Amino acid sequence: MMDEGQQIGERLGVRFPISIEQRMQGAHEAGPHKTSTLQDIEAGRETEIEALLGAVLELGQLTGVATPILCSMYACVKLLEAKQIQRG
Repeated sequence: MMDEGQQIGERLGVRFPISIEQRMQGAHEAGPHKTSTLQDIEAGRETEIEALLGAVLELGQLTGVATPILCSMYACVKLLEAKQIQRG
C-alpha cells in the first residue's frame, strides 16, 4: 500500500525523506494500536475511506499509477460498510 501511495506522490513531485521501511519501523515501535478505520468498523460507524483512500485512488488514476493493493483494501472496507448497513 505504501509503495503504491509513494509512487503516486512521486509522480506528483512529492519527495519522501524517509523510506517505507523506516515508516514501517516507526509504526512497529508505536506498539499495538487500532487505525481509525478499524475503530469505525468495530463501532458500526461509517468510515472515512473516501477521504483516506478514495482520493488516493483518484490520484492514481490521474497519474497512471496502478493501485491493485489499494483498490483491494478499498473494496474490503466498502464491503464491511455494506454489511453494517444491512445489519443496521
